[in-house]
Amino acid sequence: MEDLSTNERNFILLAIKESKQRLDGRGLYDYRRLSVQFHNKRGSCEVALGDTLVYACVNAFIDKPYADRPHEGFFTFTVNFLPMAHPNFEQILGSTLSNKNRRIRNEISQEIERLLEKTLKRANALNVESLCIYSGKYAWNIQVHLHILSHNGNLLDACTIAALLSLSHTRIPETKILPSGDLQFLPKYKPLSLHFLPICITFGFLSDGIIILDPLIKEESVLEGRLMISMNIYGDILTLQKTGAACVGASLLMECIEVARLKVKDITKSIRTALEAAKDIEPEQFEINAERADRLVEDLISN
Repeated sequence: MEDLSTNERNFILLAIKESKQRLDGRGLYDYRRLSVQFHNKRGSCEVALGDTLVYACVNAFIDKPYADRPHEGFFTFTVNFLPMAHPNFEQILGSTLSNKNRRIRNEISQEIERLLEKTLKRANALNVESLCIYSGKYAWNIQVHLHILSHNGNLLDACTIAALLSLSHTRIPETKILPSGDLQFLPKYKPLSLHFLPICITFGFLSDGIIILDPLIKEESVLEGRLMISMNIYGDILTLQKTGAACVGASLLMECIEVARLKVKDITKSIRTALEAAKDIEPEQFEINAERADRLVEDLISN
């Protein structure tokens, strides 16, 4: 990701190994400052993890369930890597893509989308069956859009927190099925049924068994491997994924899990505090467009 000179690489490694000091002055297991700002629309917020900045918003509308999954709604993620996020944007994406609409998609965003689906959807943090309104006819389609505005390392953790805050801040109207089979929105709004808050904690592995938490972008360039642990406040491990060639023994793994358990409690507390402090915003009005819903389903099937 980040092009470092030999002197920069040696300085980062030497500072961590000898003085246990990192570029921004943190200790090995210190997390960067987390700040949250909600916008004047339900389900939209900005999350800053140090200098890493992510904007998240939720798009909710009525759709038609798949014929083979009539009791399930839709829950998807889209991660966009904006040109302002990093000076080496062209190098990250590659300069050979001809379709300009694909300029915001790359291997980084696709990996984050896959991990978010494992962490939130497959772990049933938001059960897709709870999004069904009328079996085979009406279901909620929840789309989480994440825009990376500034990349300074550890995008996965920042995107996960932003997605959770956006989903927790979203309100959808209660519905009623009329005798005719049509759907009617009621003037009452409810939150999405999030059963728990899965938090991702990312560790970086250096040589000699040294572990750092929440790596910066320059630190990511000198890592031998990374470990992502997704956990809720109850200590349940939801997802565990290791990348890179670093060898992780049982003792190191258990040490990471114990650190992650403590950090998850702190981050969950910060998320709940931010949601309580968020001002009350009137939810947007929803309308049903049956033709649009049918067209969307046909497009999804054809693709």
